[in-house]
Amino acid sequence: MAKAKNRPRRAERADARGRRVGITVADYERLAGRGPTHVGEALVARHNARMTNLMQLPTGYRVGAIESLGPIGLLDAAHESLGIPLVRVPIARTGTWVRDLAWGVDSAVAATRLLLAGQTVGAAAIARQQLERWTLALAEVGGLNRDSSESLTDFVARAWTEFLSWTPDSITRLPAPSDPEPVAQRDELSVAEEPEPDHRHMHLSDGAEVCPSLVYAVLSEIMHARECEDVTTWESRDLLDPRQLPEAWFVPIGAVSDAISLSLVQIGMFTAAAIAQHGDQRRATKLAEYWLWPHRFSERDPDSEAREFWSAPPGSAPGASFQPRPSEPVTPSLVALMPLTPIEGLKPQHIAYLDKRRWTYVSMRDGFRPAGRLYRDDELATLIFDAHRFSAAQFAHRGLQSEAKKFGDSFDARTVAGRGSYYILVSELAALTSLWCDGTTSAALKLISSSLRSAYWLWLEDDDRAMAALRCTLEQSARIAVTQKNPRKAERMEGRPTLPSRWLEAAGWKRLKVLNDALGEFTHAQKKFDPIGPRQLLSALQIDLKDDPEAIYTARRHALDLVCEFAARSTIATLRSISTKIADSAIDMLDSHGPFRLVGVQNGTSSQPRMGH
Repeated sequence: MAKAKNRPRRAERADARGRRVGITVADYERLAGRGPTHVGEALVARHNARMTNLMQLPTGYRVGAIESLGPIGLLDAAHESLGIPLVRVPIARTGTWVRDLAWGVDSAVAATRLLLAGQTVGAAAIARQQLERWTLALAEVGGLNRDSSESLTDFVARAWTEFLSWTPDSITRLPAPSDPEPVAQRDELSVAEEPEPDHRHMHLSDGAEVCPSLVYAVLSEIMHARECEDVTTWESRDLLDPRQLPEAWFVPIGAVSDAISLSLVQIGMFTAAAIAQHGDQRRATKLAEYWLWPHRFSERDPDSEAREFWSAPPGSAPGASFQPRPSEPVTPSLVALMPLTPIEGLKPQHIAYLDKRRWTYVSMRDGFRPAGRLYRDDELATLIFDAHRFSAAQFAHRGLQSEAKKFGDSFDARTVAGRGSYYILVSELAALTSLWCDGTTSAALKLISSSLRSAYWLWLEDDDRAMAALRCTLEQSARIAVTQKNPRKAERMEGRPTLPSRWLEAAGWKRLKVLNDALGEFTHAQKKFDPIGPRQLLSALQIDLKDDPEAIYTARRHALDLVCEFAARSTIATLRSISTKIADSAIDMLDSHGPFRLVGVQNGTSSQPRMGH
C-alpha cells in the first residue's frame, strides 16, 4: 500500500529530473552513462512537457481547429429525429446508411481532437478518409463514374462540380448510395495543386473558397511527409512549445478543417434525403440549403452570439442565471483531449465532466440556456465537442469493464498504460533523434513520432483509423531504411512522389506487403465496406496465434506492436550512426519495456523482426 501511495511522488521526481536534461548529444551521452532508466525518464518528461503545452497553444490555432464543427448541432438534431441517439459507439461504421451518417459526424470530432493535440498527420488521415468516403457517395448517387485514366483528384473535382449545380429539391430526392463493388484499394500519387480540368469551388459561410480536389491532395502530402514538415516538427521535436509555432500552421489546420466542412455538407445532404423519406419534406428542404449553414464561426465581433439550433418552446424557462460572456474564446479542455487510459482520460472525474457537458448540450433542445444567454460560436462548438467526446470515453470505459469481467482477478487496468509507455518511448526517441540529423531522415523520424502517437491514441478508442496512422509510420520507417541501405537510390526516389509500397520494396521489406495492404484497407474508402476482411489480414500475421479464435481481436494491437518495432529499429540504426553510447542505452531501455527485443540492430541497418511475437 505504501509503495502504491508513493508512486505519484516518485513519478513527479523523475519528471523533474527528466525536464532538466538538455537536448544535445553530449547531454544524452552523459545520461546514458548513468543507465538506461535515466534515458527513459528524460523521454517520458518530453512527453509530459508536450501534454502540458497542449493547453498553452495560441488562441488562433485552437479556434481554427474547432470552428469547422459549427454545423454539427444542426446535424445532431436531424440524426436524433431519425432515431440515432447522441450517446453511441463513435467508431462504428456499420454499413447501415443512417448510422454511417452519424459515424461521419463522430469522425469530424475525432479529426478535430487530433488537430487540437497538434497531431496533424493523424488528423489528416481521418479527414482525408472522410472526404474520400462522402465524395464517392455523392458521385455514386449522381451517376458519376470514374474513367480508368482519370486521377482521383480530378474525379473529386468533377464530382463536386456536379454537386454544386444541384438544387435543394433534387438533394432531398437522393437515394441512399449502395457501397461500391469490391475493388482493389489503390494508392495514388497526388500533387498539391489545382486540377487541370475546369471545376467549381465550394464557398463557405465565412467567405472561404475551397477546392475539394486541392484539399484532398494536400492531406495526402501531409501524410507522406511531403507537406507541412515545419508543423510536424513543432509537434514532435519542439513539444508544441507555443513560442515556436511555425508561421505556416494555418496550412494543415485549413486543410483538415476544409475537409471536415466538405464532409459535413455531404453528410447533411444525405441526412436531408433521409428526413424527406420519413415524410418531413419541409425540414429536409431547409437542411438541404447548405449554403445557409454556419460552416465556420461568424466574422462578427468577438461578443457575437452563436445561432442556436433548437428554438425554445413557448413559455420555457431560461434555465440558468445570467453569466457574462468570457473575454477570451472558449476551446476544449485537456480533459476532452487526453488519451483514454485509466490514469488519464478515463478517470471517473473526467468522464463525469464530459457527461455533465453532454447533459447541458442535450437540455438546450428544451430551451435551457446554461449561461442565461445565447452561446457564442466558440462556446457552442466546444460544448458540441465535449458532448461527443463523452461517447468515446463511455465506450472505452465499457471496454475496460468488459476486459475486467473476462479476465477476473488477473485483470489490471494499469497494463493498458504500461503498454502505452512503450509506444511513448519509441515516438519520443524518434523525435529526439530527429534533432541530431537532417534532411529526409530527420523529416521521416518526425513523422514517425507524430503518426505513432496518433495510432496509439486511436487504438485506445478501438478506432480503425489507428491503422491508417500506422501506415504512415511504416512508410517512413522504410524510407529511413532505404536511406541507410542505398543512399543513391533513396535520393532518386526522393526526387519524385513515391508510393509506400515502393519504399517497402526498396528497403527489402517485400514480405510486409500483406501488412501494408491490410493497413491500406483502413486508410481509404474506395471499396465496399468490410469490417472483418482487413482484420483477418492482420490476424494472419500473428504466427504465434495461428488458428487461435481470439487472434482477430488482438490483430490491430499486434500490428501496432509490429510497426512500432520497425520504427524503433530504424530509429536505433539512425541513432547508432550518431552515438553508439546512446544507441546501446536506448536498446537496453526499450528491451526492458517492450513486447519484443531489439538486440541485433547493427550499424547502418535494422535487422528484421519476426511477424509474430
